[in-house]
Amino acid sequence: MPKTSEAPERSSHSLKRMLTRLAEKTVVPFLIVIFGIVFLDPVREWWIGPKQYKVYMVGSEKNEEIKRLFRGINLGSKLQTLQIDDVDVVVEDVDDQGANSVPTARDLAGRNDTLLVIGHVSSQRTIDALPVYMQAQPPIPLLATKETNPDLLKKVDWCKGPLDCPLLQMSPTDDQQAVDTINFALRRLRPQNQSKPSVRFLVVKQINEANKAYADYLTAKYETLLSSPSYISKGALHVGTVNIVDAKDIAQTISTIESMEPSCLLYVGNFIIANQFLGLFQEKFPEPSTRPLIMLSDASINPQVLKQGFGALDNVFATYPLSSAEYRETESILGRDASSIVQELIRRAGPHRPMAKIDNWKYEIRRALRMHRVTDARRALSAALEEMVISGDAVTGPTNNSYSFSFPFRRKDANFHVWQIKQRGITEVDQMDAFAAAVTLPSSEFRLAAMPAHKWIPREGPLLISKKAVSVTAMLTK
Repeated sequence: MPKTSEAPERSSHSLKRMLTRLAEKTVVPFLIVIFGIVFLDPVREWWIGPKQYKVYMVGSEKNEEIKRLFRGINLGSKLQTLQIDDVDVVVEDVDDQGANSVPTARDLAGRNDTLLVIGHVSSQRTIDALPVYMQAQPPIPLLATKETNPDLLKKVDWCKGPLDCPLLQMSPTDDQQAVDTINFALRRLRPQNQSKPSVRFLVVKQINEANKAYADYLTAKYETLLSSPSYISKGALHVGTVNIVDAKDIAQTISTIESMEPSCLLYVGNFIIANQFLGLFQEKFPEPSTRPLIMLSDASINPQVLKQGFGALDNVFATYPLSSAEYRETESILGRDASSIVQELIRRAGPHRPMAKIDNWKYEIRRALRMHRVTDARRALSAALEEMVISGDAVTGPTNNSYSFSFPFRRKDANFHVWQIKQRGITEVDQMDAFAAAVTLPSSEFRLAAMPAHKWIPREGPLLISKKAVSVTAMLTK
């Protein structure tokens, strides 16, 4: 009997040994892999740092103007592979929605791969977001492309230099826009003829909470210049300012224009209201001889003007940081130029280890331990930005636009171009852009004065506007 029980026992031991070997070869390695994935890989990734640093393009993707800008940046970034501190740099867009830009800024400031921000395109949203970026440790550099407000850092009161608040503003500011606009209108309507009546300026301002800082500042600048002795002596007369909140105010504004009989309208606002305003304006003033000169600010421009302008109106002009030929490019030249500036900053900071623009013992330790941190890259990038501002070195874009900056972070020697907007699109004004590109002049006023007088002949006869009786607010003076 004992001999008959040995077979099942041997079979049982064999099965146990087989299961043990199976566990050793499959289960144990599987558990080790799971342990590594759950515990060791995150530690390794944390140790090494992000695989990519990111330049975030931030703006509302519902806006056609911003979409053009993003296409230009993306096109420029594809022309050259970017690295900083031996880490690849990629460009990624972020849709900036919501009532304000602060939540988006906080999200980006909390990420471990945020190297630089290009945005938020609107002056108001950039002003609101900048305190968040500048409070990050270290601050997150920001490249402002289309923003024209000269006081983007108005909510950041601790800035003493580029390292404190690394910011570059690519467009000329609204101080320059106001000067260029008024000078052009005076030259157009009163060319070297001081005996003519004063040029009557009426400012039309859209009350726009989405870009309040822009509208408030440019309107105030117009009012200040038009009231100054210098411009009064040139024949400028500010007859008032009228506000448009939304479309329902447009009819009353037209009535005010009829009553005030301005020679020139200075419109400050966005494209949607401008388009509605000028549509009704054309109906009320069908005869060209009765229409005042209309000057639109840069925020009024939208790609739609390339196809249809503002209807049959032919006395509409606009100021813009780019020439009309550059604006007609499908991918924004401003976006491509922004990409060139980012590439130059990264080149100066140092594509490879060790980065040239950083002298920090913590960085040296991390470098020895093969650790990468975006904070080190941001410090080097800020130092490169400071060097660019102090030296005044110029960056040349793909279409030979030149950008140099001075403290506080603004572009030097930049002017606004003047376009005429017609039914079939936009055109240069009296070769003004070509002249400005060929000669570097100290100021817009001098540039206008230097143009041949015969280029600036206004239509003959007074500007006639019907005298429909309307109630005019106390802020309007006749």
